[in-house]
Amino acid sequence: MDRSILYISSKALKMTLDYSIKDSSLLTIDSNNQISNHFNLEDFMKKKAFYFSERDIDIFAIDLSALVDKEDKILDLIRSFLTLNENIRIVIIAPDANPGDAILANLFALGIRNFASGKDFVLLKQNLDKCFSEEGMSYKDAVEYQKLKDASAVEHTELKEINYVTIGVTGVDRKAGSTHNSIVIANQLRTLGYSVACFEFSPHQDFERIRKGEEIKGGGEKFFTSRNIDFYPNASESLIEEVKKDKHYHFLVLDFSGNTEEIQFFNKCHIKIVLANIQSWEIDKLVQFYNRYDEEARKEISFYINFLQADKKSLEKTFKTQFHFVGYAPDPFNTPEFPGLKDLLYPFTTGVRKKKKFEFPFFKGKKIAVL
Repeated sequence: MDRSILYISSKALKMTLDYSIKDSSLLTIDSNNQISNHFNLEDFMKKKAFYFSERDIDIFAIDLSALVDKEDKILDLIRSFLTLNENIRIVIIAPDANPGDAILANLFALGIRNFASGKDFVLLKQNLDKCFSEEGMSYKDAVEYQKLKDASAVEHTELKEINYVTIGVTGVDRKAGSTHNSIVIANQLRTLGYSVACFEFSPHQDFERIRKGEEIKGGGEKFFTSRNIDFYPNASESLIEEVKKDKHYHFLVLDFSGNTEEIQFFNKCHIKIVLANIQSWEIDKLVQFYNRYDEEARKEISFYINFLQADKKSLEKTFKTQFHFVGYAPDPFNTPEFPGLKDLLYPFTTGVRKKKKFEFPFFKGKKIAVL
């Protein structure tokens, strides 16, 4: 039997909700759903309550971060709604709250048993899938929301809408560590709570070796999942467009592994990272890559050197470009962070672009890559 849903969502969570609804085979009418970061639930209940009686809604999902109403008012409105619509399942989405917070404990006391909370988008999506299932979230899963923790106020930070931000990682040659550091970046993004996919634009099949080494089953030919990161071994620009239609990710990490045939797609990425070895017999490859771009285009690229931090200053003087240093890390899945990644993410997670500290203003050029 078909089931239908109506939801109120912040802009940041809309796509996560839409994909969970799609995966759960629920019916919805987009024009009925409410998308806003400053939504008045009280006005909606007064003016649009007829939606539920006229449209036979089974599930009503409410993203608390979208609402401007006070907590007491939200509780009163939901209490009244449940009295009049006892057969409609309410799903509470609370990215700014966690089990033990007062608002969730009070909603549990009203009889609500379906919650998705916290800033980890992957876990939030998994809980939404439970809430949207035929049975809904089990009491065992929901009971953690019953107890009120001793502590205090929850800090509210408005989530930024992040969808399909591309991070291109390439080496000046095959041995520069592109694949290794792509995994480090993807793992750090996942640790920060984002949904991440990693794409391999290389014929070397390094991702397939991960699949075989970890004996991972499932996912099909196109991708597999390890540590809640989706890996796509045989990537192409058309595959990414196809994936965007079927799945939602906050970040796409693209491993080009020195594959110059895909340089045009690398140039389109929101964040561009280039890795290089700088031993005397390897420096020519950095020079060749560097000379592909004019001065303005280079400002859009973050250059990293491996291992030899002592040579960083002399390189910057020679190339008139800032270089970052990547140390040795044998296991990419257990490396806490990629150097400077949070600064690179800053414009996409806050909407504000940080100024680069290291610039040579007396060099000017065109803003296109010279290929």
